[in-house]
Amino acid sequence: MSAETFLSFIETYGYYAVFLALMVGMLGILPVPEETSMVFIGFLVSRGNLSLGWSIVFAFLGTTSGMTAAYLIGRRLGTPIIRKYGKRVGITPERLAKTEKWFKKYGKWTLAIGYFVPGLRQITAYSAGITRLPYQGFALMAYIGAALWTTVFINLGAYLGEHWRALDPLLHRYTIWLFVAVLVFLIVYGWSRTEA
Repeated sequence: MSAETFLSFIETYGYYAVFLALMVGMLGILPVPEETSMVFIGFLVSRGNLSLGWSIVFAFLGTTSGMTAAYLIGRRLGTPIIRKYGKRVGITPERLAKTEKWFKKYGKWTLAIGYFVPGLRQITAYSAGITRLPYQGFALMAYIGAALWTTVFINLGAYLGEHWRALDPLLHRYTIWLFVAVLVFLIVYGWSRTEA
């Protein structure tokens, strides 16, 4: 499915497409351009086609539904099923090893940080389930990460409006740095408003 077809699906079906696209993307079933989708959703918000609040809610719910399903698959079916069928959904042994390395280094923070690292986000929930991370720890970090991730990218698209496509080539390569830049901007902006 091309990115254009996918974006047209979101424009046509609105909030339901937002939910479904992000849920499927988090499971890794289809190659969904998640960041591009959310920036496009923000663009639709800027045009008045969608509400900012409802867009974030449906994006958050789709993301957390997909992540929770992936966690449960990893926890219940474990490594053998992921190794056997993982390649069909983009979970290669190399990507799985990379995620396990991140888990050893950063622990459950990998779930929150992983959203901003392309290629890592779809595997973190499976790995959390496989490693038997308690659900409460998984949910806390995965849902905080989902809230930040969806809010940042949808707001970015709303802010850019008609110019949202200018960001598209940078999204996959520089997502983590883009997140850091937006976070710093929001902190400085919030601090300057409280000082004024």
